[in-house]
Amino acid sequence: MAVSALVSGQLFARNGLNLSDDDPEIVEKAIEGMLLFVDAAAELECGVVAGWVRGKVGKRDKNLVLAKQAAAIRKIGD
Repeated sequence: MAVSALVSGQLFARNGLNLSDDDPEIVEKAIEGMLLFVDAAAELECGVVAGWVRGKVGKRDKNLVLAKQAAAIRKIGD
């Protein structure tokens, strides 16, 4: 059976980890978790869905949140 994608939402749902948090330690832990998903996806030859783990905008500036998400995703891709 082929796997089409791994979904990373449990990093956020269970642990509150996200890529746009104001706390840099939470962001680093989220990046570490995403790297595990990327490694597993490489083994399974599938993609990774980054949904909830991106974090919520809430009352924060949307552009700032998007910039934080982009910076974290770049680190994951390196």
